[in-house]
Parts: sequence; C-alpha cells; structure tokens
Amino acid sequence: MRTNPVRDLGNRETTRIDHIQSRTDNPDLELDYSNMVICWPGFIDGNDHCDKSKGNSTISFPLFNINLQNSITYSSKEGTIKSSNLIWDSEINKIVRLNNNRLKFNRLQSLEGLRAVLEKKKWKTSELEDKLVFLSNPDSNGSLNHTVVF
Repeated sequence: MRTNPVRDLGNRETTRIDHIQSRTDNPDLELDYSNMVICWPGFIDGNDHCDKSKGNSTISFPLFNINLQNSITYSSKEGTIKSSNLIWDSEINKIVRLNNNRLKFNRLQSLEGLRAVLEKKKWKTSELEDKLVFLSNPDSNGSLNHTVVF
C-alpha cells in the first residue's frame, strides 16, 4: 500500500537542497554543485534530522563515495542505520540524526515492502545473488546502480 509522505503540519516541502560543507564556513562552495545534495525536509514528527539538525555543521563522511556505502549497515529488526567508521557513525547519530523513531520506522516499512515483493517473485537463490552482485558493483564512474526491475 502506498502512503503519502509524512510531514509536519503546515510543511508543504517534499525535498530541499542542503550543503554538505557549511556555507558559513565555506562561502566559496555555496554555489558548487558538488557541495549540494537533495534531501527530505528535515523535520518530521517534531524531530529535527538531516539538514535541519545539521544546521551549519560540516559532516566528514563522503556522501558520494563507495567507502561510505560499504561502511553502512541497516538493522532489519529496528531500522537503525550504522556506519562501521566510528566518526561517521557519530555524525549520523549526532549531526544528521538519521536514527530517530520515524526514520527507523520508515526504513522498516520499506524493508517489509521489499520482502513482500521478493516473496511474490519466488526468484531462485542464484537469480537474487546475480541481482545483488549487479547492485553491489560500481559502474565506471564509481557509482552504484540502484535500479533493479522487479
């Protein structure tokens, strides 16, 4: 079942642009596209996260780097996101606050949706392994392909 995105009352935003390196500390990067990222509005259920909690802080984890992607794990029981890099993990929890209750719940809902699709497909183990290999290997630009046709 598809639901509408959860927003706080009066908030009509669906996305916004955040600066990875603070504009206050790095005014020369204010209009640099490599310093910008699209994100969800960072205020759901009365809890700041993402750009709202980050404010003028700077994060050290490289958003578009395979090392970050390889360091991330998700709890399939709690919806918690974690990095094996202790500094990045601290920033995930203390600066961008990606483990608030709503975000963890949303991750669990997404996982349940994926499980439901996979159960209906009844793919063989070898087919799933091929798809995982495809999704896990970066392209010639170093980006991961996040598209699988179900």
